[in-house]
Amino acid sequence: MLCSHVRVLVVAVVVLALAVSLAPAAQARPLHAGPPAVKADTGWLHAAATWLTRLVTRGPKKPIPPPTIGSCIDPWGREVLCS
Repeated sequence: MLCSHVRVLVVAVVVLALAVSLAPAAQARPLHAGPPAVKADTGWLHAAATWLTRLVTRGPKKPIPPPTIGSCIDPWGREVLCS
């Protein structure tokens, strides 16, 4: 009988310790709420439909840039055609 009381007491202490330690975390707020990272112009349903349409139709084709390998790479980032 004493063993069951000890178990109940240990469980109560552990639950109380968890409740006390998690209470401040539940009330935590950011110091400064910045602007949103991305501004949505349309709704999520339109975005999902556009994504699915581009996935099924393979989306718009983008031209493949010519290879820039070796000494024909421009250090300023402009496109240079290798000859």
